Amino acid sequence: MRAATAEERYHVRPLALRRTVNVLSVDVEHWYHRSCVPGTQYLLDVCDAYGVKATFFVLGKVAMEYGALVREMSARGHEVASHGWSHTPVSVLSPTQFRDEVVRTRDLLASLTGQPILGFRAPVFSISRETWWALDVLAECGMRYDSSVFPIRGLRYGIPDFPRKPVRYVGNGHSLIEIPLSTLRCAGINIPVSGGGYFRLLPGIAIRWIVGWVNREGLPFVTYCHPYEFERQMLLHLLPFTPFSWWGARRDEVKTNILRQTMRGKIARLLASFPFTTFKELLRDEI
Repeated sequence: MRAATAEERYHVRPLALRRTVNVLSVDVEHWYHRSCVPGTQYLLDVCDAYGVKATFFVLGKVAMEYGALVREMSARGHEVASHGWSHTPVSVLSPTQFRDEVVRTRDLLASLTGQPILGFRAPVFSISRETWWALDVLAECGMRYDSSVFPIRGLRYGIPDFPRKPVRYVGNGHSLIEIPLSTLRCAGINIPVSGGGYFRLLPGIAIRWIVGWVNREGLPFVTYCHPYEFERQMLLHLLPFTPFSWWGARRDEVKTNILRQTMRGKIARLLASFPFTTFKELLRDEI
């Protein structure tokens, strides 16, 4: 018997985009106690400097606290989309709890921006094989696209056999576009390269080469970042002292601070070298 293809397993079909434009997305969340506002303001300014519009996936709790910042994102021409309410991975939420988070965040962001909220990104890229039901919930809640799937074999997230290109999910009477995070295909393996810690570790020239390679495949390069990655100060994780929490805090500090000082230069050169836009603009003929 013939094995099912990835498209058949996930009920998706290829999405033929009319143009290849890269997407800059920002997951707007705090880093423990540190506010996301300074890093977000930097990203808004650097986007203005290079004439780039981005998609800001905003956490509901952040929007509740910093409504003026969300309004500023929209006023400066960027797309505001949903990152959920509490940064709780989908894997630990029931469908009812997940729906409540999606609706609550959608309604708050729409009220702040005066615009419909069309897109979603799950915390920690937590839409996986086990949580694939979440796409039905998103479609029911009026989301038109999702960008939560990382087509890699990761320790915390990933669907390694998922298509690397944008697809349309059609199942259970629902339709939703899924735009996976970008990867580099090498020796039959998808290598994560699209932002966050991967950008901190990769040299800037390598990042730009990879973006060009992905574009030559006919694919948009979908990248992501977080406001705290552009902070100038050292990020310190302050916790009540216990041996376990102390070591955990130091581990998080090392992971987050390593080569973080290179991020401002990398993002500026990247925006100067390639065209970037929002998910909404990329999908304007599809949603």
